[in-house]
Amino acid sequence: MTLLMAVLLTARAQQSDYYVAHGADVKVTHATHYPKMVGVANVRGEEQKLDGIASAPGCAAYFDKTETVFDVKSGETITPLISINGGWMHGYVYVDWNGNKQFDVNLEGDGPYIKGEGNELVCWSLYNSADGSSGNQGWNSAGLSVSGDVLAPGSFRVPEGLEAGSTYRMRYAVMWNCIDPTGDYAKFVSDGASIIDVTLKVTGAASDEEKLAYPINDYAEPRVDVTVDEAAWNALPDGLQASWASRDVHYKLHEVPAIEQQDAATLRAWKGERANIQAVLYSKTDQDTLAVRMTEWQRGGVATGITEAAEARFVNYVITDDYVYCGNHPTNLPTWLVADVIDQDKPHAVPAMETRPVWCTIEVPRDIEAGEYTTTLEVVDEQGNVVKTLALTIVVDSRSLPEVKDQKFHLDFWQQPYAVSRYYGVERWSDGHIEALRPYLQALGRAGQRVVSTILFYEPWGEQTHDLFDPMVQTVKKTDGTWAYDYTVFDKYVELCAECGIDRYINCFSMVPWDMSFRYWDEASESYKTVQTNTATEEYRELWTSFLTAFKAHLVEKGWFEKTNIALDERAEADMLNAYAIAGDLGFNMALAGNYHNSLCDKFRDLCVQLGQEGRFTAAQLADRKARGWVSTYYTSCANAEPNIYSNSYPAEAAYLPIYAAKMNLDGYLHWAWINWDEHPLTDSRFRKFGSGDTYCYYPGNRSSIRFERLIEGIHQYEKIQILREEYKDDADMLYKLNTLLGRFNSSTMAGTQCAALVNDLEAFLNGEEVAIPEPPHHCHGLLPPGQQGYRPPRAPLQQCTALG
Repeated sequence: MTLLMAVLLTARAQQSDYYVAHGADVKVTHATHYPKMVGVANVRGEEQKLDGIASAPGCAAYFDKTETVFDVKSGETITPLISINGGWMHGYVYVDWNGNKQFDVNLEGDGPYIKGEGNELVCWSLYNSADGSSGNQGWNSAGLSVSGDVLAPGSFRVPEGLEAGSTYRMRYAVMWNCIDPTGDYAKFVSDGASIIDVTLKVTGAASDEEKLAYPINDYAEPRVDVTVDEAAWNALPDGLQASWASRDVHYKLHEVPAIEQQDAATLRAWKGERANIQAVLYSKTDQDTLAVRMTEWQRGGVATGITEAAEARFVNYVITDDYVYCGNHPTNLPTWLVADVIDQDKPHAVPAMETRPVWCTIEVPRDIEAGEYTTTLEVVDEQGNVVKTLALTIVVDSRSLPEVKDQKFHLDFWQQPYAVSRYYGVERWSDGHIEALRPYLQALGRAGQRVVSTILFYEPWGEQTHDLFDPMVQTVKKTDGTWAYDYTVFDKYVELCAECGIDRYINCFSMVPWDMSFRYWDEASESYKTVQTNTATEEYRELWTSFLTAFKAHLVEKGWFEKTNIALDERAEADMLNAYAIAGDLGFNMALAGNYHNSLCDKFRDLCVQLGQEGRFTAAQLADRKARGWVSTYYTSCANAEPNIYSNSYPAEAAYLPIYAAKMNLDGYLHWAWINWDEHPLTDSRFRKFGSGDTYCYYPGNRSSIRFERLIEGIHQYEKIQILREEYKDDADMLYKLNTLLGRFNSSTMAGTQCAALVNDLEAFLNGEEVAIPEPPHHCHGLLPPGQQGYRPPRAPLQQCTALG
């Protein structure tokens, strides 16, 4: 039966306008909590903030900041921003749309809630009417089940038709599982809760593009405030400038590129390789809308018929900053725009005093003859006139890379199918969801992805991401006390991934979730219930013995048992051994991404360690694991400043990572997030808990990124290394050169500024060029300076460490 939950504040309104239960003269008593910032962001990533609300605990409970005005447009989607000192609180936002000088709350249902008529609670991070004290299980305003420490309140749409110039009072409340806009709950003061009022001003109506909550094909790039060196731009020749440029540089939007004009370039590649080169377009005056394309390949001036082996795409900019660590993302770091989003095949304006990168990808056909080929990057105006050309020579080696299915490199990006359903506005696991997922999984499969990431119980990782993980296996406790399991979603996802070429392993998370809770549907009460336990209990053993026994029978029936791993993530050694004792007894293989443990090396088939611990594998362990056909890899996470694949990482860091795996005799690389999109992934890569871009490196609209393409480059260099190691085993001189160049990849903390020189030298050698072989190495590392943990100092130009080995 639907419950009506309405907070009627008429009596309080008679006491005072915009009543609060604890006024500015009341001080909160919590030891750490105080509000630091509130603000708003639109879908373009543009932010307006009020910083410095309080500076220490013991501050006021209420802040009247209505002199602060945030501009919005009617019809656009707005994301409120909240930052506090400390953690474990929830966020709520209200707007007095009807102007009655109170905030009317009207939520219907018992979760997920529906906003009733006249409701002015526009968004919230967690509320649970059934358990008003714990807040351990509730719902956010997006209708998703959440629990625990979730502060970000989500988004709301400004109503259509509001008059330009009209103003509305907006209230931010930081509380614990409470929707009362007055803050009238027992622990407000001791929890360190706070209320902040500001003013919203409607400046006009949003365009159709601005109304898009989650743009897919068309969107407006973000902008941040910068000082433009107009003198440097005006010193340029008239007209459009075009040149080949370095793929190792993120060219700044508002800076004249520091390059020498290059009208022709040469790219070397093997058959079957995916190689890249970057160009830049720029001008001191507006150039209107331009398109880019690659021409048919020629050989010796004769057309070859090869027309689809090269493509050119404009690169779009996204907001980032210099944060490269775990934990709550600081809100006071300077933001900047990074060229990372490889856009769809569409024209793009090149405005005055802006640089526009162009990313060109070459897919060398497998059946092509070795030799030199030529193609041209053409820049075309709106009338179809070619206004600029850049010549490209492609030197194709006689060697071939293996087909993706035969590559040795083991790529493992954990997937996030629920971000796609939210972003595309389709029901989870509907036909629309499957079709929306398909192109992303195809792109991942083409890159060499080997693993399907599946979820056995709700939220294995503690609700740390924007979209929460529902289980792919429904666990039901029947009225007679027995367990039943529904594998419909699991089967659908595994089959979809196989269609997209992802089918070596099925990794199933997790027997040891971060909060050790297991949610199931209880038929007797017709509600979800949770088992909270630990791995040493009989209750845990009974739960998982029943689950895995039934699961094994299903996997055997589907023919999937041999490729399935029960997967764990960053858990304690004792817990993992307890889980292994249960799963191993039933014949399951297992996987881990976490710290190195000697005790697991002969037990876990898929073993991945944190970057920095890969050296703890012994040569004997790696040899034994290879002999068994087992996989040994490493991963980067928010705990690794560099090298990594943040949006603010230097491009060559992504290529460094697979090559480093080859240096360490490992099988591949894992990253925990590939399309784990935040609220506005196309415009702002920062996320509340991690470094910028850590949660995704592939964008909505099936858009790749420079860092993802550079990672694929590194995978292809890994494959070349394996082939040439075998080819050169009887050629001591060439094997020495290969090992010496590869030996320079000698650090798990290699500075991003150092990666390009190493990658480029090795790649040139692998492609048959003469390369100077370095002297024995000296120290040159990428450790962050003392006191700078979690923060990459402002980016410096690329420079080579002269004594680097």
